[in-house]
Amino acid sequence: MAIHNIKHIWKKYIAADRKRTTAGFTLPELVVGMAVAGLGVYAVLALLVSLLGTEKRETAKSQTQQEMALALDYIASEIQEAEYIYPDATDLQGNVVPNDPNITPVLAFWKLEEVPYRTNPSADEDLPADCSSFSSDRQSECTALKTSRHSYTLVIYSIKQDSGGLWEGPAQITRFQLRKYKADELSTLTPTDGYRDPRDAGFNWTPSTAIDFSGNAALVDSVDYGSQPPSDGYCPADYNQSPSTLPNNNGEDIDSFYACVRDPQAVGNQDAVIFIRGNAAQQAGAAGSRNPVYLPSLQTRVQARSQSDILPLPLGQ
Repeated sequence: MAIHNIKHIWKKYIAADRKRTTAGFTLPELVVGMAVAGLGVYAVLALLVSLLGTEKRETAKSQTQQEMALALDYIASEIQEAEYIYPDATDLQGNVVPNDPNITPVLAFWKLEEVPYRTNPSADEDLPADCSSFSSDRQSECTALKTSRHSYTLVIYSIKQDSGGLWEGPAQITRFQLRKYKADELSTLTPTDGYRDPRDAGFNWTPSTAIDFSGNAALVDSVDYGSQPPSDGYCPADYNQSPSTLPNNNGEDIDSFYACVRDPQAVGNQDAVIFIRGNAAQQAGAAGSRNPVYLPSLQTRVQARSQSDILPLPLGQ
């Protein structure tokens, strides 16, 4: 009898234990569990989004600053070869640079460039084999070019507002060059339309005919098109600000790309201080922000070669 009772109790214990094991969670327990899990997932996602946003901002700022630095180095390397820098690049607006409100020339200078130009390896850019094939008035030009192997090239850097929204940044720095000869027609010494030797005209230089400005190519994007003026003015007293009149946007002077050029009449060798400010706000996902962290600014001072034989004539001469 005792054994029978023990078996009965044991069966009831086993049945109760199985019932407890398979009972599952109650509804409140499920709700609490889901809430805790949701909070955990939300926290992880929020952290991930924050980290991605921070990385995007830092990448945009770093990339923009690097691009501005490379552009500044490129411009400075050309200025080092300059024979003459215009104190005010806007002197060429209207006759070389078109009167376009979105384009403002900032730096304009003449430099000696090696000939043949060798810009297109597949093109025939060789100098004439024999100068005697030219007319008598051009034979001396041909002989002199084959001896010196250099000619003067006009280079103009401008700031161009991105009015069409085709670029990432608010503005670009563009580069234009006017060479003496057409590179692919050197064998006939075919002059580029509008070219005149700067030594014949000095400061009063104007093209002989209309200039094709379509070769104005973008050097760098993500340039700022706003104002963050320095508290002590733009240029030292013995320098000329170029452009003398800053471009304007909705009543605000644009000082994101300008230069301070020393007057060539006052010194033997010109030098220039070049200022560039980038804008990483759009790439960083903060379009329109004027927060200085998105506006990396760089400047450099560079000395030109400056040759006395092409220093500008005084106005009116």
